[in-house]
Amino acid sequence: MAILNGGIGRFEAVSNTAYSLPTGGENVYVELDYRSTLPVTIGVIANRPSGIIQQPTATLYPKDEWSHAYINLVTEVSGFPDAYDYQIFIGTAKDSTGKIDTILIDNMRMIYCP
Repeated sequence: MAILNGGIGRFEAVSNTAYSLPTGGENVYVELDYRSTLPVTIGVIANRPSGIIQQPTATLYPKDEWSHAYINLVTEVSGFPDAYDYQIFIGTAKDSTGKIDTILIDNMRMIYCP
């Protein structure tokens, strides 16, 4: 859960786990349940020998009710085949309205065939 009060304009969380994922065009999904008062971007961080690249994949729109999402990461993961591993990030930015916003994420998991 992330609570963004009026003084917080950006939020980002990165997975603690770095995943070794298939890069030959195989489907790789993030599955999650979410509820949010802001748009939330999900993406991939490719840890490459030449540096780190952060690639947004999809934006989930605000939902008052819990919603379920599958996000296919095949393009982002296959686009960086030289990466030694990948992490998942979740991020958002908000305007300065001063209201409190929340992001709730549950049951997040990676789905792929090794």
